[in-house]
Amino acid sequence: MAEGNNGETILPGRAGSSPAGGRLVEREHEERLLDGLLRGLRAGRSALVEVRGGPGAGRSALLRRAEELAGAAGVRVAGAQACWEETGVRHAVAAQLYAALAPRASPLVRELLHPGTAEGGALSGRLCRAFLAAARTQPLLVVVDDVQWADRESLRFLQALARRLAGAPLLLVTARSDALPPGPGERIELCPLADPRVVARHGVDLAPLSAAGAGRLLAGTLGEPVEPELAAAAALAADGNPAVLRALAERFARPGRPAAQDREARERDARDREARLLRCAAEAVRDRAVRTLAVLPEDLVEVLRAIAVCGPHGSPAMIAALASPRTVDIAQALELLAGTGLLAPGERPRFRAERAAEAALAGLGAERREHLFARAAEVANRAALPDDALARMLLGARVTGAPWAVAVLRREAARLRVAGDPAASVRLLRRALREPVGPRLRVELLTELGVLALPGSPESSDRFLRQALLAPADASAGPARVRAADLLVARGDYASAVPLIAGAGARPGAGGRERAALRALYWLAKHGQDGSAQEPHRPEMAALPERPEDPAEAGAAAWLAALHGRDLARARELARAALSPAAPDGTSLTARVAACHALLLTEDVAEAQSGLDAVLARAHRANAPAVVALALLIKALATLGEDRAEEAERLLERAEEALPERCWHPQTAPGVRAVRTLARLARGDLDGAERAAAPARPEEAGGSMARAFLSYARGRVR
Repeated sequence: MAEGNNGETILPGRAGSSPAGGRLVEREHEERLLDGLLRGLRAGRSALVEVRGGPGAGRSALLRRAEELAGAAGVRVAGAQACWEETGVRHAVAAQLYAALAPRASPLVRELLHPGTAEGGALSGRLCRAFLAAARTQPLLVVVDDVQWADRESLRFLQALARRLAGAPLLLVTARSDALPPGPGERIELCPLADPRVVARHGVDLAPLSAAGAGRLLAGTLGEPVEPELAAAAALAADGNPAVLRALAERFARPGRPAAQDREARERDARDREARLLRCAAEAVRDRAVRTLAVLPEDLVEVLRAIAVCGPHGSPAMIAALASPRTVDIAQALELLAGTGLLAPGERPRFRAERAAEAALAGLGAERREHLFARAAEVANRAALPDDALARMLLGARVTGAPWAVAVLRREAARLRVAGDPAASVRLLRRALREPVGPRLRVELLTELGVLALPGSPESSDRFLRQALLAPADASAGPARVRAADLLVARGDYASAVPLIAGAGARPGAGGRERAALRALYWLAKHGQDGSAQEPHRPEMAALPERPEDPAEAGAAAWLAALHGRDLARARELARAALSPAAPDGTSLTARVAACHALLLTEDVAEAQSGLDAVLARAHRANAPAVVALALLIKALATLGEDRAEEAERLLERAEEALPERCWHPQTAPGVRAVRTLARLARGDLDGAERAAAPARPEEAGGSMARAFLSYARGRVR
C-alpha cells in the first residue's frame, strides 16, 4: 500500500487494473479522465485541469497517479510542489518545473535561481516558449501541487502558459486546496479565443470517501472484510477524509481473534469495535494536528492557540487581541492556516475537531495556558459573548477576581442543570468557588453544589453541605446555611448533621430566626437516629420551646409529640401552625414535612395530604430533590393508610425519580423499603413484599427510625 502527500491511499489492484498495478479508492472517474486527456495529447489536443479538495482529500495522490499514467502513455512529465514557506521566493515553482526539462547549467535555470537578473515578464515569456518547444518534441504533462502557495511570478508564468496551450500538446494539471480558493487575479484560465475542440478545461472536485470507500480502505489495511455499520461509523468519524481514514485504519488494525458465537457476544463485539474505532479516529486527528503544528512557525501556532482558547465564538478581532502575530497580520495568518486543514470553513475561525484544538494547547505550560484563557475571558466579556462561551473560557482560566465571572458561572450552571447535565454544572460551580467570594455567596455555592452532586455522588453532596455549615459566615448567610442544614437532614445524614447544626447555631453571627430553624432541624436529626451513637462531647442545642413561635420549631415539636403519642391535640395544633399560610416562605421544608407526618400520625390524613402537596410545590421550586422524595414517601404512607396501595406504589416511583434509592442515606434508605414492602403486602403480592423486605445491607445496619420501621414491615410479612 502506498500513500500520496495528501493522504489518499492506493490499494493493490488486480492485474491490469492500471499500468502501475494500483488504484485509488473511489477515484476511478478522475483516473479515467486523466488517462483520456493524456492519450489525447498524441492527437494534438491540450487540456487544463484543476484538482480541488480539502487537506487530506487525496490531491497529491491523484497528481502522482497522473504522472504514472503519463509514463505509460509516453508523455514527458515536469512536476513541482509549491509550499507556503516559499510563497515569497520569486520563480520558486517555475524553477522546479524547468529543472525537469533542462540541465541546471542552462542560462535560463541560472536566471530562475537568481531572479533579480531578469525582468519577470520577459522571463515568463521565455519559459512559455521553452515549455511549448519541449511539448512539440514530445507531449508534455506539467503538474503543480498546492498551487495556492505558488509565488506570484510562477503563478503569472502558469497563467501565461495556460493561455498558450493551443500551440502544443501539453496537459497542465494543478491541485488547489479548497481551504484557499483563488482570489482576484489568481485563477489560471484558457485563452478566451481557444477552440474547445483543441484545448479543453476540466475541474475535478475530490469528494469525501463514502461509507463503502471507507470500508474498502479499512479492509485493505485489516486484510478482512469490514461490516457496513463499522465502515459507516469510520466514514462519519473521519468526515470521509482519506488521510484521517488511513491513519485510523492503521491504528485500528489488530491481530485477528476468534469470531463470537452467540448473538449477544456478536453484538457486544460490534459495540466494542465501534467504540475503539471512534477512539482511533480521535487519536488520528490529534496526531495529524501534532505533525502539522510541528512545522508551523511560532506566530501561526500562537494564532492557533488563540483559536483553540476562543472556541467557536472567537472572531478575528478577538484572536488578534490574544495572539498579535509579528510577521503577518491576522488576516494573512488565518488565510495561511486555512490551508492546513485544521480549521473548519466559516466566518469565525474554529478547529474542525476538539482533539486538534487540544493538540494546539498541549505545548503550553499550565501557567501560560491559564493566563491565555483568562485574557480570552476578559476580551469575551467585553464583547458580550454568551454565557456558555464565557464559562468555557473561565473553566481553563486562572482566578480573575472579577465579580462578573462568578455570576456567569452560576447562570450557566443553572442552565445546564435544567438541560439535564448536572455534572457540567458541578464543574462550573466548583470553578466559581475558586474566585474570591463573600461569606454568604460561598455558603450558597456550596449548597448549590450539594444539590447538583446528589444524583451522581450522594457522599459528595453531603460533603458540600457539611462545608456550607462549617464555612465562616456572617448574618447575611443565615438563609443559605439553614437551607444547607435542611437538605442534609432531608437525605438522612443525621450523624453529621447533629454536631454541625449545633455548631452553626452557636456562632455569634446567627440571627434569631436562623437559630430557631437550626434548632428545629437539630432535634429532627437527633431523634431520627439511634441516641447511643452520639458522642458525649458533641455540642448540644437548647430544647424546643414549650410554646414555639417559629413555624420550623412548631413543625419539629409537632412531630416529636405525635411520635411519642403525647397530647395529640397539641401535636395537631403545632403542625397546623407550622403549615399555616402565614408562615414565612423561608421556613424549613424538612420541618414542614415533619408537621405533615405529625398530622398523619394524629390521623388527620386529608390535612396531611394537603400539606404535603403544598410542600412538594415549594420543594420543586427550591430544587430540593431530597425534600421532594421525603414528602412523596410520607404521602405514599398516607395513601397506604387509605387502602390505596397501587397509588402508594406510584408515589414511590415518583420518589425514586426524584431521589433514587441508592442516593438515600443508609440511615433513611430502609424507610423506603419499608413503605414498598407494606404497599406490596396490601396488594396481596407476598413474593414482592418479601423481596422488598430482604435483610438490610451492611451499610444499613445500626439503629434509626427507618431501620425500626423496616423491621416492623418485615414482621408484618412474616
